[in-house]
Amino acid sequence: MRDLEPFMRESRELLGRGASVEEVLARLRYNGCEVIDSIKVLTEVAGMDLDTAKRTVHFSETWSDRLGAHEAFHERAEEAARQEATEEDVDQGKP
Repeated sequence: MRDLEPFMRESRELLGRGASVEEVLARLRYNGCEVIDSIKVLTEVAGMDLDTAKRTVHFSETWSDRLGAHEAFHERAEEAARQEATEEDVDQGKP
């Protein structure tokens, strides 16, 4: 697992100097952080809950080029979960 402490430290400093969350996300991405890293940093340094941090990152300008891929992934995951639930119902004899 990647050590995010240096990114957290820098992000705290940026926010402390009045940088926007978008500026922090841009810096994180520039420094090689991925979406999941950015979410973790925001939960720690910006005091966001997990759901808010996820939405903030996914709908940010910084990560806008990945939004379509993220949405497609989540749609496939939801469809797989629905299909698995349906198969379990059939296995248990439910209509």
